[in-house]
Amino acid sequence: MTSSDRITPPLCPNGHPVTFAGQRFCEVCRSPIGAPAKPAAPKPGGLPAARGASRATPPLLLGLAVCLVMVALAVFVVAKPFGGSPASPPLATGTVLVSPAVTPSATGTALASASTAARVPPAPTNFTATRKNGSVPCPSADESCSETDLAWRSSADPETWFRVYWAGTGEDPAATCQTVQAQATTRLDTEPAARTVQVFDPMALGGGQICYWITAVNSTGESAQVAAASNNVSP
Repeated sequence: MTSSDRITPPLCPNGHPVTFAGQRFCEVCRSPIGAPAKPAAPKPGGLPAARGASRATPPLLLGLAVCLVMVALAVFVVAKPFGGSPASPPLATGTVLVSPAVTPSATGTALASASTAARVPPAPTNFTATRKNGSVPCPSADESCSETDLAWRSSADPETWFRVYWAGTGEDPAATCQTVQAQATTRLDTEPAARTVQVFDPMALGGGQICYWITAVNSTGESAQVAAASNNVSP
């Protein structure tokens, strides 16, 4: 009998040798003699392959990831306009926001006018012109004069002085202090911070009423004229 005619004894499915004829189970791994080999045990730390897995699994997972990204973007775009106040558009270079009712030129003019008006002194108050009875010596001559005492009040600063105007009604019986005010001329300027002054007039001065007005003056301007209380009293 040749070697090719010999009968090969069955082997353990895991490669263990058979020790005697007619052996049904392997004495090493207890596997049936002649049964197919068992699948190799998974290595420690590894994960067994999922049943039903196929080569189509990676494309499926990739598609699912793309869908999730698209949904997240859609939610962000929809929720953004309602999630908070929209940002204000940026201003162009050199843009200046100005109220339509107030332009820079008008504002500057108004401030300048207010500043100028604040520097003009306030007009005096309680201005009186009291003429004394009889005559007194004139300060600069041997003649006799009439004396009129002027007094007033003022809230102006100490550097403000005062200007006294006068005018006479003359012999016209219809003339009054109001009708001759436009013809008034400067009688005198006082010292700064004065509140009283005496006026002396020659006794030979023409008839009619002598009318007086006063203003406050500083380096910026002059206040409105204030009439003496006696201007409204007939002589």
